[in-house]
Amino acid sequence: MPRKTTTSATKKPQAAQVTDPAGDRFEKFRARGMAMQNRAGHRRRTFVTDDPFVLGEEYGFTPPIEIQKPVYTDRLAIEEMSRAGNATGVLRLLFKDDYRRFLAALNSVGDDAEEVAIGVFIDIQAHFYGEGIVDELVTFPM
Repeated sequence: MPRKTTTSATKKPQAAQVTDPAGDRFEKFRARGMAMQNRAGHRRRTFVTDDPFVLGEEYGFTPPIEIQKPVYTDRLAIEEMSRAGNATGVLRLLFKDDYRRFLAALNSVGDDAEEVAIGVFIDIQAHFYGEGIVDELVTFPM
């Protein structure tokens, strides 16, 4: 008896490969999370820009300090540290390798260094997420 063969015309179609796995694979979870936020009345975090926040020559930084938009794990850490009042941890996370350069500049400000640090943090957050995002965070005890 001849062996039965399958031609391309009789093969069952295979599932298409996902070309954007990070975007597509979590879409169900994203939709579920957004629906819950809407029901709870929480506003969705919006991103104003992906461009880095830059402190340049006008602030005495040559080369400029460029702060990249925080990734998810950094945003979680920033929120936790902010609520715990860990200002130095937040600044270290945001400024990364430029942290010491930023601190040296704060030393030259004098008694207002704490206020300048808080103001820079607020401007960084507003740059990436829009005005008012910091209103939900606890003020840093410096």
